[in-house]
Amino acid sequence: MRQVAATLALTLLALLPPVASASEVTVTVAIVQTPIGAAGSVGVFCTSDVPLAGIRVPLILDDPDILIDSVSFANSIAGPQFVRNSQLSNSNRRGFTDILPDVNFLALIQPNDDELFRIHYRVRPDATPGFVPIDTFRTRHQLNEIVWFDQLEASDDEGLMILPDFLWGGIHIADVPTDAADESVVLPGKFVLQQNHPNPFNPATTIPFSIPTPAALSLEVFDITGRVVWRGAAGNLSAGDHEIAFDGTSLPSGVYFYRLNTPFGSLTRKMTLVK
Repeated sequence: MRQVAATLALTLLALLPPVASASEVTVTVAIVQTPIGAAGSVGVFCTSDVPLAGIRVPLILDDPDILIDSVSFANSIAGPQFVRNSQLSNSNRRGFTDILPDVNFLALIQPNDDELFRIHYRVRPDATPGFVPIDTFRTRHQLNEIVWFDQLEASDDEGLMILPDFLWGGIHIADVPTDAADESVVLPGKFVLQQNHPNPFNPATTIPFSIPTPAALSLEVFDITGRVVWRGAAGNLSAGDHEIAFDGTSLPSGVYFYRLNTPFGSLTRKMTLVK
């Protein structure tokens, strides 16, 4: 019965109309480091400003040096009231991980910035040192005149489909053989654009963000018509947490959007200036 419910929920999710903007939901794969011959795990995270009724995450981890053991939901922000399953395995390295509504419960994933699920793996003893990416994919299907896609998608609390942003991650295989049970280490930070504070603000506010590796980036501020009202750039920032100060003295009261552009992708959030 639960499998039938999951299949039905997945079908309904695929047929929902997409919303105009996907900037409020982001799926991020962490970047971790694991020595040759060791076991490790890598988390897949979701940053959302809206409640979610379900989410589908397609992932590729296609490298013979990594042996996929399992996908776990022990620390997931989606509790056991959801139907949770994954096709990602060592025999199927391109698969979907689904967190779907259970017809027997009325539950939502509340706005959060935390783990969706975790991939457990082992690095082969004869692995080649280097970086193994974990990316997403999108598959097009067509039956006569009907076209649909298997892709990264979520459903909000009103039943509308959201197409989230995606930030790839992966596993650094370190050239240090070990017999330790689990030597995986999370590298400093992941690409996260946080809510400005204070918000609403007058006239100054601070915009915090985190980047996983050193990078140059730019920040743009738009008004509700899409016009750029402010632009700033920074180069050679170290990995970790940073802040940008924004002064809206010259701007009228209203709703604005700020977008951080980095080599890892772009994220956008909303802020309000009240004078």
